[in-house]
Amino acid sequence: MLVLTRAIRAAALAAIALCGAPAALAQAPAATAPPPISAFFANAAFGGARLSPDARHLAARSSTKGQRDFLVVIDLQNNSGKIVASYSDADVGDFEWVNNERLIFNTRDRSVGLGDTSKAPGLYAVDRDGAQFVQLAERTGGGIVTGSSKGRRLLPWNTFMLGQHGAQDSDHVYVASPVLDMKREVRYVNLLRLNTRTGSTQAVPRPGNAKGWLLDHKGEPRLASTSEDGRITLHYREPVDGSWRELASYAIFGNDQNAIQPVGFGPDGTLYVLARGGSKFTSLYAYDVATRKLGAEPLLSAAGYDIDGSLVVNRDKILGMSLRTDAFSNEWFDPAMKTLQAAVDKALPATINVLSVPAQADSPWALVSSYSDRIAPIY
Repeated sequence: MLVLTRAIRAAALAAIALCGAPAALAQAPAATAPPPISAFFANAAFGGARLSPDARHLAARSSTKGQRDFLVVIDLQNNSGKIVASYSDADVGDFEWVNNERLIFNTRDRSVGLGDTSKAPGLYAVDRDGAQFVQLAERTGGGIVTGSSKGRRLLPWNTFMLGQHGAQDSDHVYVASPVLDMKREVRYVNLLRLNTRTGSTQAVPRPGNAKGWLLDHKGEPRLASTSEDGRITLHYREPVDGSWRELASYAIFGNDQNAIQPVGFGPDGTLYVLARGGSKFTSLYAYDVATRKLGAEPLLSAAGYDIDGSLVVNRDKILGMSLRTDAFSNEWFDPAMKTLQAAVDKALPATINVLSVPAQADSPWALVSSYSDRIAPIY
């Protein structure tokens, strides 16, 4: 079954099983000896690093022996670090930059298996210096926020990070709120615009029982998917008036050649999708939302593989794609990024080197994650 975003799959699972986020990246083992069994279960010393939109700061999960995963922010101008969120009974899970000054995150419990998870991940926001901490959604049960926000009711436990970048230029983000039926299955997913300082939300009108959402290049809701009677229907939200219109429809199961999996939008409004285009494997295509037609030729293919990945973008343009074949890697459309990748690969020839870029195009920085089948990710 095709869905619009992997984030909604995760949200749906969390709504049913109260699952946590994926495990943090493992620290690289010693080169001369195999790692002990405990290394596969211990919290990572450093992982999941993300650049702020202006690339002046780096956020990451971190941990030390005997401690839970905490959230640390590193000032890249002087390499000083500050812990901005930590818990004695939970690990920091997923996190994203809201803007240059603020982050949003959830929690998990790495001390138990997924089947033993008993608490929702919650939702929290904090400034990069540790100030203005706000709990936004319940971690478990009911509750009222105390302290400076006394009297403000928390969002319900089934409020999750969307897993997509917003505009990253305000205090607002979009979050997902799955609604379950009597069988504990996801009936539909509400999309909420959330103020990460006040906790106030505004729901985006749904086209039917939408279960997947995709933001456009500016971080605004542009696509939604519904599934009914064995078919998936994609709905496009008009930028001018916010009305919805049907964009495409195809069978959930089988080899429907009309099936497309939206990946992201370009600054000019072009939709990029994964589709077969008459071949055996999926490739990346441009899709015209006005004519509802697939581009004549694929923009990116991988011989012998269905392409699976996400676009690498900044606020100005699409730079390339981060994709998975037999490993995760980058493929670049932008000549400058191709040159940079070649320079990094020459300097680090023993590893696959995945580059990520900040939202602001004028930043001279990129983050490199290097790994191989013998070396755990190093940043």
